Amino acid sequence: MEVALLEARQESGYSLDSNEDVIAKLRAAAAQHGCDGLLMTGSADSVVGSSNHGTGSVSTLKGYKASCLVWTTDPAGPPVPVAVQPPPPPPIPHCVPGESRACVGPGGCSGGQACAADGKHYEPCDCGPPK
Repeated sequence: MEVALLEARQESGYSLDSNEDVIAKLRAAAAQHGCDGLLMTGSADSVVGSSNHGTGSVSTLKGYKASCLVWTTDPAGPPVPVAVQPPPPPPIPHCVPGESRACVGPGGCSGGQACAADGKHYEPCDCGPPK
């Protein structure tokens, strides 16, 4: 965002410009500068007068200050990412399908067992035919 300060006021003590006229001048200046927004920040009144051998007059020129706002990026900001849950990791296999290992089966027999096709478990221990 870029910011510039602007001021507008009546031009002389004889000005018939109303407050609305002065604000309209301020808005026109903002448009000329390409402002996306105008933030009124306060008064910019000015006291003017003259003196001529003891006589004189003083008047207040009504005015306003404002900040000119120019967005250099989308005022809504960058798009907010939608929270997306990543997919769960694939299950870690407990064994490699078809892999075999030694085991101790029923009655303490020595045998072997193979990993199931899904990799989630070993098949029951196989000690061969009974002897």
